[in-house]
Amino acid sequence: MDASQERVFHYHAASNALGGVLTHPYKTVITSDANSALSNAGGYNSSKTVPYHLDHVLHCDAAYTHVTGGEEDGHWATVTTAVVEGVDLMEVVTADRIVAQVASKHAKDGDHPTVSFVGSQFVNLRINGELIVPVLDLHPLPGKPVPSKAASKGKSKVSSFHHPDVRKLAAAQSRKITSHKYAPDWTKRRYGWLESVNDINDRGHLLCTLVKEIKGGDPDYTYGQVIHVPGFGNVFLAEVTCDAKSHHLTMLRAEMGCAASGTVSMSSAVANGKTQP
Repeated sequence: MDASQERVFHYHAASNALGGVLTHPYKTVITSDANSALSNAGGYNSSKTVPYHLDHVLHCDAAYTHVTGGEEDGHWATVTTAVVEGVDLMEVVTADRIVAQVASKHAKDGDHPTVSFVGSQFVNLRINGELIVPVLDLHPLPGKPVPSKAASKGKSKVSSFHHPDVRKLAAAQSRKITSHKYAPDWTKRRYGWLESVNDINDRGHLLCTLVKEIKGGDPDYTYGQVIHVPGFGNVFLAEVTCDAKSHHLTMLRAEMGCAASGTVSMSSAVANGKTQP
């Protein structure tokens, strides 16, 4: 049997359940053993299930991750997953379960993948004890395929980063944040660039979210996927960063400026990969 193939796929996928940096009341790195990375040749990798506890700041009953990659129905398929359970952040943000999952499929006759976030979820997410229900779109990318300029070279679609529907989505989500009547000025600096094609091209990536709407909470302090919590900080839900080759989902990130200051992320997963040639 001839083991060589005309095209091969180099896998790249990683997941992180919990991470961040605390700057007050003391400086420390928030890290755990719940990390996984996929080998270049594919296969499977997983972390052990671990709890996490940092004084009065952060508690997690369990954190774990797993990644897998292989050939499936004429595609190169990758799935990466990160899970945290029993979360308590400063007695303000709590959840029974937060899951990030990114699944991508690269067709063997094309270069750009289809991407799904099925499995990503929040279970009993609460802020200050109030139930928060993010309504998620688990299939926001890449939208309806469009021909690329390289179609004659075998590429049948443009990437999510270059796709016009994805850029329209990112711009619309940015306006939802920045046009909110109570949105602070920093939101315009943080998200306003997504309304400019030139700014997106210069940065080489774009940012969007799986969040279509958020049920619960105070609408005066909810700007798109951003929830401001007075006396605590800001919580960002289900944000996706994509460039021409990768998709990175972080289900929850908190920027704190209170009795504890710092940044914490929960349930992050990234998937990409490339064909050769």
